[in-house]
Amino acid sequence: MLIWTSVTTTISPAWYILGHASHLLSQGASRPIYFLAKPEHYSESDYKLFDQTIRYIACDEKYWNKFKPRPKTVPARQLINLKVARATTCADWFLHIDSDEFLQLESGFDEIVNPLPLDVTEIRLQNFERIMFTDASTWH
Repeated sequence: MLIWTSVTTTISPAWYILGHASHLLSQGASRPIYFLAKPEHYSESDYKLFDQTIRYIACDEKYWNKFKPRPKTVPARQLINLKVARATTCADWFLHIDSDEFLQLESGFDEIVNPLPLDVTEIRLQNFERIMFTDASTWH
């Protein structure tokens, strides 16, 4: 059985990260990884909850000092975070997914990737994206 995980760079609140992670875990992900773009926004109790469910990396000044200069764009920071996740986590596949995107697999992840030739290292999967209609009070 393949091990896959997700990699997300986010500024979402803790409750949202935990809900997002719960969904990914229900789809078969192994301990989702979150790069916290504003780690100062989370409380000590948030971090205790994170420790129970997810892997996280605080992207504070100390973190970005390792990659001088800190990339100016979000996509460039996301690429660095994906490289860090790959270098520090044992998994067969890494799914880069934003915190407003939700994966909905109709079959197991293994069934999608096992038939692929061994030289395939990247695939694209359709996701559901969280949206809010104009004047709506809830997400869809």
